Amino acid sequence: MPLSPNQDFQAPPCVGRCSTVYGDAVCRGCKRFVHEVTHWNQYTEKQKESVWRRLESLISQVLPRWVTIESVKHLNERGIRYPKHLSPYAWALVCIETFEFDLRLLPVQAGLRINANLYQEYHQNKEAYLLAIQNDLYQISCAYHQRQTQCLAAVSPS
Repeated sequence: MPLSPNQDFQAPPCVGRCSTVYGDAVCRGCKRFVHEVTHWNQYTEKQKESVWRRLESLISQVLPRWVTIESVKHLNERGIRYPKHLSPYAWALVCIETFEFDLRLLPVQAGLRINANLYQEYHQNKEAYLLAIQNDLYQISCAYHQRQTQCLAAVSPS
């Protein structure tokens, strides 16, 4: 039985590579902020959905630079464990990270294609491709966290 959207949002976005335990303000794995990781179980449904939506927005902003979705139907058939009501780019990232296949076969195996301007550099090196995507996502997450922290500091009473 499919989960309702609210049930999907209850699961943490954790991908099992948490760097907040080593002092990072932004997790290098799931891109949540340290307070979101540590307080997840105390968050309301709305707070959890808000975190998921921010992560979805981040992925939807970054991933189109790296990959084109040629077939949402084909991508969906990969059986990706990810809330289906989020952007297909969120599924695409999980697909690229999770499944073992040659990047040159992405169109056939997952309905995805490395963008032409990146193909020459990355088509034979999935690890470098993933690292570059993750670094891009992490840098934007850190910038967002820094902006949010500065805004909170500006409105906090001294």
